[in-house]
Parts: sequence; structure tokens; C-alpha cells
Amino acid sequence: VRISLAGSAGPGRSAEIGDADELLRELAELGHPVIRIELADPMDLGGEFVRWEVATAIAGAVLGIDPFDQPDVEEAKRLTREVLESGGAGGAASGPTATGDGIAIHPDAALRARPAGGSVAEELARHLARRDPTGYIALQAFVAPTPARDVALERIRALLRDRTGCATTGGYGPRYLHSTGQLHKGGTPTGCFLQLTADHPAARPIPGKPYGFETLIDAQAAGDLAALERAGRPVVRVHLGTDPDAGLAALERALADALDGAGAR
Repeated sequence: VRISLAGSAGPGRSAEIGDADELLRELAELGHPVIRIELADPMDLGGEFVRWEVATAIAGAVLGIDPFDQPDVEEAKRLTREVLESGGAGGAASGPTATGDGIAIHPDAALRARPAGGSVAEELARHLARRDPTGYIALQAFVAPTPARDVALERIRALLRDRTGCATTGGYGPRYLHSTGQLHKGGTPTGCFLQLTADHPAARPIPGKPYGFETLIDAQAAGDLAALERAGRPVVRVHLGTDPDAGLAALERALADALDGAGAR
């Protein structure tokens, strides 16, 4: 979708506008749907807010999601509260089926019931073999965001996209829960999920609570993983260890190896 201001095209336009126009022309020639919207005045942006709010509601209806409710997001919250009350890790809390290069693989119950692959790459290959070829792969990173991790996650996402041909998404937890969380658990069941967690370098107490922020984010990850399992979605937790940056690099290497093997077919 190309939203532009009247008079921004033609002589004197910026290089960025020219690049965008060329990209859209190429996409249209390849058969992708391209919509161009030209605004007469900057104040018309207010109307665009309304347009896309309506579009979001319509898209939700087409996808089979109630755009005015989020019952599966609420289910994840309920499971998070249960984890906090029990003091347990929840979800894929049992021991890893593979470790190596500083990371550990914790499969969901469905994958754990099958014979283990052995190495981290083999376990990832087993997981990715369950993907829907017409579906999507989602990265859910319950780690502190940094510019370096943004770049690492983007590399991993692009690797998965390019090597599988699947659509890919990536987001930091728990914030993605309020944007794509309902689609993950309540939308079309075509997602394949990689949840990323890590150790916490320091305790961060929450005033008035018997647990800290590190326990809360672990519980949110566990609650979402449990909700995905209950919805029948294939999900694996990858624990990145004490150094998330090194863990992401190790995950990228392991995924490249996994996608070179039989599990990528």
C-alpha cells in the first residue's frame, strides 16, 4: 500500500520516494496487489486512521478472528497467572531433548512423544518438518530488545523465509501478544512457532509482589506456550542460555544446519 501526498511525485521528489515508486512498479509487474492512495492534504491522515481501523476489522472477519475480542490472548493471561501462583515454569518445563553451543531445545508434548533427533539441529529439523508449507513461521523472543538482537532476529527470520518459502514473523514477548497473539492461537491453524527465552542477569523486584520481573516474563512465556499447545499449534522453546546474543548466533547456525538436512523437505 502506497500512501503519498499530492505533489510529492515528479521533478524534485526525494530519492526515497523514487525508490518506493520503483519497488511498487516491480511488485505490480510480478502480479502482487498494489494499492496507491494519494492524500490531498496532510490532515487527511486522520481519515486514513479510520480507513485502516475498518480494514483491520474486515481482515479479522475474513481470517475468522473476532476483531473486537481476544479470547485466546485472555487464555494465555490466565495460564500465566496459574504459572505465577504455582511457582512453576509451565509449558515446556521438562528437561531439554538436545543441548549444544550454549542453547537448549525444549519441545512441546507432541514432538517429545516422538523419538528424539539427537542434536540441536536435528531437533529443530524435526520441529520445522511439522510446518504447513502454506503457513507461517513465527519467532517469539522473550529477551530484552537491543539493536544487535533486532539485527540477529531479522537474519534468522530471513533465513527461515528464504530456505522454507514460508511467510515469517518475528516479535518480542510479551508485547507481540497484544498484536498477533490472537491470530497465533485463535486464527487459521497454520503457524509453526519458535519461542526464545534466556537467563536473567539480575533480579528486578516488583513492588508488592512476591516475584520479580524476571519471573513474570518467564511466566508469560510459559503461559503463551501452554496456550499454543492447547490450541494444537507446533511450538518449541529454544533457551538461549546466559548470553542471548551468543545464543541467537548459535540458533542461526543450528537452523542453517537443520534446513540443510532432511527435516527441511
